[in-house]
Amino acid sequence: MADSNDDALYCRDRVCRFDADRAAVIAFQPAGTRPALYALHAFNLEVAHLRETVGEPALGAMRLQWWRDALEEAASGRERRHAVLQPLAAAIREHGLPREYFRRLLDAREMDLDESPPADLPAYARGTGGTLAALAGQVVGGGAGSEDTGAAWALVGWLRAAAYFGRALPEGTGPRAICREALALLGTAEDSYGRALAVLTRGYIRKLDRLDYDLSDSRAAGPLRLRGWRIAFGRG
Repeated sequence: MADSNDDALYCRDRVCRFDADRAAVIAFQPAGTRPALYALHAFNLEVAHLRETVGEPALGAMRLQWWRDALEEAASGRERRHAVLQPLAAAIREHGLPREYFRRLLDAREMDLDESPPADLPAYARGTGGTLAALAGQVVGGGAGSEDTGAAWALVGWLRAAAYFGRALPEGTGPRAICREALALLGTAEDSYGRALAVLTRGYIRKLDRLDYDLSDSRAAGPLRLRGWRIAFGRG
């Protein structure tokens, strides 16, 4: 069996390589909370990119079910071997993370397997990014508002992904309206994770505004510069 330190390093490496924005957010959290935060976000990576990594929706659905079963078994003291599952199960136990939040996140990720955009994008954003942020907020001991901030982040992230992959927007809406909805959700986070995530969310919204919300512009999908500086000084 692999060493738990190896698993923790694996989670940290995955997040730093494939979720640089939220890795920057984690870097500003108390040191003792970071292993749990890396585990949470590594788990999110496992389920957030199924559409790009599996060839068939049925295979993606099977993988989501694997995680449902694995988390239920872990709650009963039986853990399947997986480099993300062991650190995640430890985080759940240490911080009392509610299992229903993980079920909600996995249910929301089912929508990723559909080629069409989510019929209810705000609900999708709340179920994915909002749920993850609520869990992260609990890890850092925060108050209310992280779920709203995470939903705002997911709305803007969905636009960036749409720009990158050339996906259609939900019928009857546009990038400007989606960003306006995201802005309305910001400003309520009471914990360090939510506040840092809000800074980066505002930064991406301002970037899209400078591009006149043109998702065909290649810069719309690009990363935000100076993430750490922005978080440190609270300047999105």
